[in-house]
Amino acid sequence: MEPSQKMIDMMTQADRDMMGWKTTEQKWKEMEDRYEKEFLAEVLKWLTEHGFESRNKKTFGAKTPKYGWYMHMNEAQKNPMILDVPVWTLDGHFTEIELKTRKGVVSKNQQFILDTTGCAGLFRSMQEVVLHMEAFIKEHCVPKADAKTVDNRTLVEIATGQAKHW
Repeated sequence: MEPSQKMIDMMTQADRDMMGWKTTEQKWKEMEDRYEKEFLAEVLKWLTEHGFESRNKKTFGAKTPKYGWYMHMNEAQKNPMILDVPVWTLDGHFTEIELKTRKGVVSKNQQFILDTTGCAGLFRSMQEVVLHMEAFIKEHCVPKADAKTVDNRTLVEIATGQAKHW
């Protein structure tokens, strides 16, 4: 028979580990981590459905997105210079998305980025992300058919190495 959660919380870590029990705090942390992963997946799906493509070794250059690219920084915790999801448009406008759960804590480095750049935001709900990205799209996104050109080459063609020199 398992003891009450209060008793488990008072046990030593070694005793909890031996029995496979977790403190209330450990359980909450696992739930928060799971929620943040689901939150991230929802954000990436929304970006893809609204004209942005993942930019990675497999997809870059394969097709030109409607508005731009995003990158999921799965190693963002190890890279103090970038937030969870950088997003940029075909013509170079940029925003960064930092996702946190309701109780998620912003690191010192993340707070520095949020405080010093006008293009980054901290979001705790999908609604906040959607409102931010809709405003970003309205203000900065030019559909690929209208992309700016440089000497008859779109910036997308130049960036992807698909530029034809006339």
